[in-house]
Amino acid sequence: MSKDPFSSRQNRPIPTASRAIPTGTYTEDEIRAARGKSYTAHAVAALVLGIFLWIPGLIATVLFRNEAKRTEKIAGQSLPGVGCLSTMFGMYMFGLIGVPLIIIFAIAASR
Repeated sequence: MSKDPFSSRQNRPIPTASRAIPTGTYTEDEIRAARGKSYTAHAVAALVLGIFLWIPGLIATVLFRNEAKRTEKIAGQSLPGVGCLSTMFGMYMFGLIGVPLIIIFAIAASR
């Protein structure tokens, strides 16, 4: 009977000394699953959607970003793609708030 070389890796506890300890009560399986998740594909999908359809792209970005932030709390560390989603959210907010303000100030300055 041969021993599975990966069995010792599966039941090993997750080291937390070098990582932030997740807040809340989560099982090790939930933490491990959260740490293995990537939001890069979500960010690309939201970007493509935002290029062609602005409002649905904004909605997708907000939904993906909220889910990513929740998963980051469970994982206790930053996850791939979350920074991109946050940057895209910031660009949408600039488009919604900053561009109209620039236009208003430009019109007011020209009078």
